[in-house]
Amino acid sequence: MTLLFKPRHVAPIMGEAEPLKVETRRLWDQWRVKVGGTYYASTHLYKKEARFARILVNRRWIEPLIAISPESALNEGYLTKEDFLAAFASINGPVPLKTDVRVVRFTVVEDLRGRKWT
Repeated sequence: MTLLFKPRHVAPIMGEAEPLKVETRRLWDQWRVKVGGTYYASTHLYKKEARFARILVNRRWIEPLIAISPESALNEGYLTKEDFLAAFASINGPVPLKTDVRVVRFTVVEDLRGRKWT
């Protein structure tokens, strides 16, 4: 299983830019990850060389998009809630703020950049 991220999220996920990104919000209709599971983080679904990390899912929950706190916006890699909501809309299109999102909190367990895939 692979979790897709925009290229601009790689540095905050890898700890190379502040604020760090340790959460992601998804418009999934059902859970696609399990707590304790490890998954590839990638910028492209079908290119192994786009995998940049293995991540461990620490926690998951459901909340309305509008319920994101200032702390969670930082955990998403954004300085403000407004910045996060604007980025979320740019990625997902217009989404009603009352929409439930699935939140995944994760940690990087392996850096895969520069790895040779066979």
